Amino acid sequence: MNHVPAAIGRNVLALEPESASDAYWLLHEIRLRPAELVATAQGSAGRELSRKAFAAITIRWLPQEVREQFARVAGRLHDRARIAESESERLRELRGRFLDGFLSGTFPKALLLDDQTAQPEDRRARSGPQGVS
Repeated sequence: MNHVPAAIGRNVLALEPESASDAYWLLHEIRLRPAELVATAQGSAGRELSRKAFAAITIRWLPQEVREQFARVAGRLHDRARIAESESERLRELRGRFLDGFLSGTFPKALLLDDQTAQPEDRRARSGPQGVS
């Protein structure tokens, strides 16, 4: 489920389900019961969960067909969430650039030049069909 490489070291429990459908279901089950996990946790900050304590937690394991159907839906939602996160990062970056440009009086000229140097056909294509209200 992790799309960024993780450095797994000491005191980290790495779960490797056999399939993507099992991974999505396991993630769902873990997220569904945070109170149970916190109650089982130990350590100075109450955030450490031993392998033995984790193994004692009962996971509801539905039939394979149900987990596969759940994984298809959850996979699309996770993909959309990653796209939305990427779009949000890009919008934050653009907002910062534009705001800094406006405040400093150096609005990004490249954006203005792109529209001014576009061929008439290009401008029509961007504005839509002519004569349509």
